[in-house]
Amino acid sequence: MLTATGVSAVCHFLDVGSALKLFPFDWDVKQQCFKRAGRRHRFYFKLHKLINLFMNVLAAGRLMQATRRAYFPLVLRILNTVWLMAYTLTTLCFVQFETKEGEILQFVNCLLRYVRRTSIRKNYSEKPVSKKSTTELYEQKKLSNFIFFGMLMLVGKPFVHILLVDESPYAPHFVSSFFLPCEGFKNSYFPFWHKVPFMAAEYYLTTVFFFSWSLNWTIIFLGMSWIVTELKTTVQQYRSIECIATLMNKAFFLYLSTFPTLLFAIVSILMFGVIRIWHYAPGSNLMFAVCGIRCSFEAVTPLAVAGEVNDKNKEVVQTWGQRIVATKRMVKKEAIAYQKSFHAVRCTAGSLYTFENSIVLCCLNNCIQLTLDLFLTFK
Repeated sequence: MLTATGVSAVCHFLDVGSALKLFPFDWDVKQQCFKRAGRRHRFYFKLHKLINLFMNVLAAGRLMQATRRAYFPLVLRILNTVWLMAYTLTTLCFVQFETKEGEILQFVNCLLRYVRRTSIRKNYSEKPVSKKSTTELYEQKKLSNFIFFGMLMLVGKPFVHILLVDESPYAPHFVSSFFLPCEGFKNSYFPFWHKVPFMAAEYYLTTVFFFSWSLNWTIIFLGMSWIVTELKTTVQQYRSIECIATLMNKAFFLYLSTFPTLLFAIVSILMFGVIRIWHYAPGSNLMFAVCGIRCSFEAVTPLAVAGEVNDKNKEVVQTWGQRIVATKRMVKKEAIAYQKSFHAVRCTAGSLYTFENSIVLCCLNNCIQLTLDLFLTFK
């Protein structure tokens, strides 16, 4: 499923997140799997959660307070709104970690065992690789490249975000607005060393919510890729594939039901910011473009794979029905009864909706429409 380097990247990511106490799980280095965290680990995890919840409430309160003022710059409106949505999604991720801890632990460990078992090592022999192995290797490299790009964005994004504290320390959602004289949102001069502690605080806060997002994205993306691979190769084990999909849907229900709305809303607002105020200060507004690329990447890729899961499931069911028609009468009745006992293999957000390829188009259309509406609202 992944190359050896891709498997190592995923394991290192889980190890670092666990070491920073950003996940409620301990990483077992020898067995390469998650285990239930101890009491001290849970204390630090809850501390991260409380800090994020405080910043979420702060961003919401500051936004409501600032909108009542006569002067509220457009760039600060964009930043405050985007941060509010980011903190909200992170809060939901923390709630999901606590309420679905057992399901997440079980699914992640099953996924890691499958990924390690199916990874193809490099072929150092002179024997030619079969056509099937070449195809599998291509799919593994493609999935690994997606993982590498996601990890690259995870490492680089906090550095881009701390530049905003240097450029706009008076933004109402930053911690610096509590300690620096920021009356009237005036762009006053502050020595750089005065802003260093607040840049460090922003680096910590962005690291927290980027790690929580990346865990959900990585596991869901690889989980749905696992389902697609199984539907292509081992259709006879349809029941086990259905159990995999059901466990993933239950474990990540809260994230699956909210991430398309929040991430695409963030993308549309950032797209509006790039077009509307990019020419004023291209350097300081670099975050809009970079963050928009990351959020759109994390929003589109799981939806695209989920649509592929739904399409592949329809093909399997259709092929299965054609085989039943060609069987004998008694065997046909048993086969029909057996088929009716299965539910469809789909990626769903509870009873809200089922992810299909049309969902991606609808989300992109709504994203563009929201951006155009913002242009009409803020001229």
